[in-house]
Amino acid sequence: MPVAMVGAESLQARLVYQQSTANSVADQLHKLEECRQATHRRYDSVQSKIAAVQQRQIRQRQKLLDVMQRVEVFRCYNNPLQDDEIKAMQKTADLYQKADRLTSSMRSLQKIAKDKADKDTTTTSAIVSVVDLTTTQANKIPDEAQLLQVLINHREEMTKLVTTVQKDLRDLDLIKHRLETTTAPRLALPSRV
Repeated sequence: MPVAMVGAESLQARLVYQQSTANSVADQLHKLEECRQATHRRYDSVQSKIAAVQQRQIRQRQKLLDVMQRVEVFRCYNNPLQDDEIKAMQKTADLYQKADRLTSSMRSLQKIAKDKADKDTTTTSAIVSVVDLTTTQANKIPDEAQLLQVLINHREEMTKLVTTVQKDLRDLDLIKHRLETTTAPRLALPSRV
């Protein structure tokens, strides 16, 4: 129950009490802010340590996988190859040969397409000059504009074909490289069948 204050001394005492209470609350608030900042710093340091531990764990896991692979290779080094392994090696060798043949045929197709595109370019320029001559003399060829457009379109399509063949050759080279890298370690091991 509030008590009525009478006089200057009691008001002064009340103000002093309120001021001291406000100062203690401000001190507590300041301490809480310092604790929050310290906790935030600790949280950041813990997060960075966790990230470092995770990176270290990833590296250790990769090393473990490498070691396990080497152990498996050495464990099976003098063991005879199993039937399924022989079949898999034959299939990969067949795939490698098919990829090699496909690469060579694609290269020859690219050369043919490029030669054809070059030939069409010279043919188109020759036809353009003939069309210009005939246009100036008389309009004896009724569809020369259409013929010119067809030849230009044909040249563009041949250029696209050459580009597609080059991309396919790159893809085949990647497949061939992949087959070489996956089959080379296993093919190099001696086997007792």
